[in-house]
Amino acid sequence: MNALFLILSVMIGLDSFSQERIRSRDLPQVIENDIALKNAWAGGLNSPQFNQLDINYDGLLDLFVFDRHGDRKMLFENMGNGSYHFTRAFNNQLPAGLDNWVVTRDFNCDGRMDIATNSQSGFVLFFNIGNAQNGMNWEQLQTPNFNNLVMAEYDFSNDPFTAPIYSLSIDIPSFTDHDDDGDIDLFTFTELSNTVYYYKNMAVENGNCTVPAFECVNRCYGYFSESVESFDMFFGDEAECQFNVIDPRSFRPEDLESSNRLHAGGTMLQIDLDNNGIDDLILSDVTESNMGALLMTNSTENRDSVATVQFDFPLNNGSSEPVNMSVFPAGYYLDLDGDGTKELLVSPNTSSESEDRFSVWHYSNDGQNDLPLFELTSTRFLQEEMIDVGTNASPCFEDLNYDGLVDLVVANRRHSTPDNSFSSKLRYYRNIGSNEVPVFELIDDNYLNIPSFQWRSIYPAFADLDADGDRELLLGDLDGVIHVFYNSNNGIGESQFSAPPVLLTNNTNQNIDVGQSSTPQVLDYDEDGLLDLMIGEKNGNINFYRNIGTTQNAIFELMEDTVGDVLATSFLGVDGFSVPLFFKNDQAQWELLVGSETGQLGYYDAPYSLIFESYNFLAEDYFGDVEGTRTAVAMRDITNDGITEIAVGLVGGGIAMHLSEDLTVRVNELSMEKAWSLFPNPVQRGRNYCISRDVSFPTTLEIFDVAGKRIMQTSISGEKAFIPAPMDSGTYFIRIQGQTGVMLVY
Repeated sequence: MNALFLILSVMIGLDSFSQERIRSRDLPQVIENDIALKNAWAGGLNSPQFNQLDINYDGLLDLFVFDRHGDRKMLFENMGNGSYHFTRAFNNQLPAGLDNWVVTRDFNCDGRMDIATNSQSGFVLFFNIGNAQNGMNWEQLQTPNFNNLVMAEYDFSNDPFTAPIYSLSIDIPSFTDHDDDGDIDLFTFTELSNTVYYYKNMAVENGNCTVPAFECVNRCYGYFSESVESFDMFFGDEAECQFNVIDPRSFRPEDLESSNRLHAGGTMLQIDLDNNGIDDLILSDVTESNMGALLMTNSTENRDSVATVQFDFPLNNGSSEPVNMSVFPAGYYLDLDGDGTKELLVSPNTSSESEDRFSVWHYSNDGQNDLPLFELTSTRFLQEEMIDVGTNASPCFEDLNYDGLVDLVVANRRHSTPDNSFSSKLRYYRNIGSNEVPVFELIDDNYLNIPSFQWRSIYPAFADLDADGDRELLLGDLDGVIHVFYNSNNGIGESQFSAPPVLLTNNTNQNIDVGQSSTPQVLDYDEDGLLDLMIGEKNGNINFYRNIGTTQNAIFELMEDTVGDVLATSFLGVDGFSVPLFFKNDQAQWELLVGSETGQLGYYDAPYSLIFESYNFLAEDYFGDVEGTRTAVAMRDITNDGITEIAVGLVGGGIAMHLSEDLTVRVNELSMEKAWSLFPNPVQRGRNYCISRDVSFPTTLEIFDVAGKRIMQTSISGEKAFIPAPMDSGTYFIRIQGQTGVMLVY
């Protein structure tokens, strides 16, 4: 039976909620090397995958970037002539659950790009059923598999069977119309990652191109094999194509994935490099820095076979620069400027340490699609248009030159270097604009030469620790301690930070040490006129050090190691990597945002009390839109308009800039919204569903279909309401109206 989904959408108090939190790429302007960055706040790139998708159905293919490092979804609107503008307006229209790799192709022959994405050791399909009037919408392909993994027909020994298509999560398979019949075929690495499966799509042959129908027709495509221990290739008489799965029906992929013998991890791209009518294979390996081109030809048996292997791709295809990344490059072949000729993009396919600032190589194509002539034009495609400091940005607003304008300081957890080493740095963006229109210009991309100290995972904070009119720089680091650079400028001119820095100590003269990954914030939490210290750490808790000294001589005493019982969210329940930001709302009450390993910004009431009690949990994620892992956050009204700018540091090394107005109203509304729940969901037709809440006052409830037609209206006055569900199967929206207004949010 089809499910009936009800989406609860509640807002109380529309009149006071005049502006939603929004994402801005236009304000403020950022300048680097005398060039204004047109996508400054896009968030940086580490291991991006590139696809095309018409996000607004205007006939132009936009750029859909999925970064494997943090599973980040980024959309760039095609403005024509190869110009792309970052946008967040369509992110909520993408399907949920995109993981590890994403590929867009027209899988059902309707002219719209659909989405394939990894799931377990296979993949799932989402068909594009959207339009210009209603925006993007998706329908998942339903298969006999419990998890809707895409299936294929196998017949290895005159005993046909159906099973999920195999594709390791670390790989990127190739989807292409290999036989030019109009439907999309598929190539994946086999279970040992040393040969290639060819899955022919029989949709056209079956007379129904709208339904993909894959059939495994070759377990050793190209009649070649890759060494299980290296990137060596064997073809011709040396090929080892012995059909490595004896009994695929009883085969368990997890057995091989945990085997020491397995040399797993590879990407595939297919381009006809020599215009012979056969797509050649461009492969990469998880342990290698290069890409290999396997040139295909017809063998005497009329099967595609490898004739030549070139390990310096694309050196033999016009380029003077072969691909050379620290590890595991992947290629993408796209027409980026709409001239009909595809270009080549190459980026790392790993979420571990690799290039993070020069990680998108762009090769122009002066040839044709089937006989390309590549030339390297950039190693920072798109990255050169945005703030990108490497891996994990930590922003901080501070007036470094005491001119009354708020500057921007950005730390990173690490950044790659030409010798494949990693270190942390500080970047200084000076505000050269005004109090109303800030313009951040990069003044120093290695502020205070932090790499000379060999610290990693630094995190900045500023505070006047000695009451001399200037503010010191505090840096937490991977070792869990806090380094202090004292400032001697007395609040006049550029900050003059001392070197070497000193370690911050506690009231027993011991170095303050929270274990690993210290993230300090300085604030007068107990409001006694002395600056206290909050420190996040790897374990996810927040340490509260109260200042028991004086304004001129701060002395910090540990009062609580898990203040408010707050633990930042983590993937395995161990390492939360908490990053605290305490702030006052418009009612002068403390609240708390906490960056986390999962990327969520936990949101809490955080009142000070001598009796340490749990904070009131307001929201699992402040923005409701996680943008990768290991987030950090800074907050300031940098435009002096009463609207608070919230800068979120992202795993891609960039910053998301959000705007927020009237945080107090948001607190009340968000708390109210979290108070409502709907169950069961999905509900079954003909049965009742229950709406419950923690508060009690008269409200009106309405139910709408996706076209906006009101299906039902009723009144609720108690804490629970049981309402019949006579509607047909589908998706519906609930609107709940309070005493001061209503807002429907999809």
